[in-house]
Amino acid sequence: MSLIKVIVVVVIFTLISFWAGMQVNGSVIIEKNTAIESTPLSYEPEKNSVAVYQSNKSDNDKLIQDLKIKLKNLERNYEELVTRLDVKENDYLSNIEPEKIEESIQPRSSITLAEVEPYLPEPFANTVSESKGTVVDLFKKLQAEEVDYDWAVEMEQKIKDYFVTHDLAGEVNLQSVNCKKTICEIRGFEKSNNVVGVIISGMHTQVWWNFNGSHTSTGSNEKDGLFFYMLASRKV
Repeated sequence: MSLIKVIVVVVIFTLISFWAGMQVNGSVIIEKNTAIESTPLSYEPEKNSVAVYQSNKSDNDKLIQDLKIKLKNLERNYEELVTRLDVKENDYLSNIEPEKIEESIQPRSSITLAEVEPYLPEPFANTVSESKGTVVDLFKKLQAEEVDYDWAVEMEQKIKDYFVTHDLAGEVNLQSVNCKKTICEIRGFEKSNNVVGVIISGMHTQVWWNFNGSHTSTGSNEKDGLFFYMLASRKV
């Protein structure tokens, strides 16, 4: 085959390949355009704002109405409970002797500063005189009872030792520990708030602490600073 024939064949083959490629690309473009045209645009119109407002308002009105109904039910239940309590109280009082009723409404024990001062210095005397009820009862009992020396001396020493050896001992100035037969009186000063509360709470956990109750009063003034006064009643 001559060189010219070879060149002609190559040119013809190239033209045929180019024409075939154009046909394929054209069909792809047509298909893509058709697909784009046939795809519907998704569009969701906004909801009507007035309709939304009316719907929310309706829900709120219903909620308010439900709450009003529940409130009325609660008021009715409350009135019924008050009525029942009144009936119970009347029944209870009708079964109590008048003498016992008078005893139950008697004022709590009190004491004057003049009665306390012979036994306590300030600021503790004023603290007791301003107290009522149990504190006054224990104070009077302490002054009236005799001393059980075996128990009192031992208990006073244990209380003093506990204060002195406590981690917060430097924050407290223990002025006096006075035990007699069933009552112990503890008083002193503290450099920081609530220090004595921590010490006393720990003392309550000791095996030798055989008291069934204690009452602690704290206070402060410009002259004395922070102070505490405690009365504990022995288990008998």
